[in-house]
Amino acid sequence: MTFLLTNWKLVIIGILLVSNAFFFKLWREEVRAFAVFKAQVEVLGKAAQVEKERIEREHTKVTKEIKDEIPKKIAHARGAAVANYLARMPVNPCGGDVSGTADSSGRVDAAGKESVVACTSGFIQDSAQDAATIGLWQDWARGVGLPVK
Repeated sequence: MTFLLTNWKLVIIGILLVSNAFFFKLWREEVRAFAVFKAQVEVLGKAAQVEKERIEREHTKVTKEIKDEIPKKIAHARGAAVANYLARMPVNPCGGDVSGTADSSGRVDAAGKESVVACTSGFIQDSAQDAATIGLWQDWARGVGLPVK
């Protein structure tokens, strides 16, 4: 005890050296842990970049496929729209020169009366084009992973 009291300056220097060594050790452990963390983040960043590039390639592929399909599908939808519409109708609701048939209620084609606006071939073709466009949009949305039913 007398040694400690007589050499108190050396004791304080020793305590300071030990505490500095302890804190240096803690600091080095944190530096190593940070280096490991940085390496993990770098690996995750590279994996995310690869996934991003894959998603972009898939998006570009789907978009190109849909763009290539647009003229074909719309032309097909517009070309067959009037025939498909008339084939599904039990009675020709438009009147005019296309022959109609009677439905179960006995209603017949009313030739000579004013035709319904919805029966014009332009309207039917436009409707078919809109339906085809919506279908193509849905195909694109599903292709890029959007939640579309």
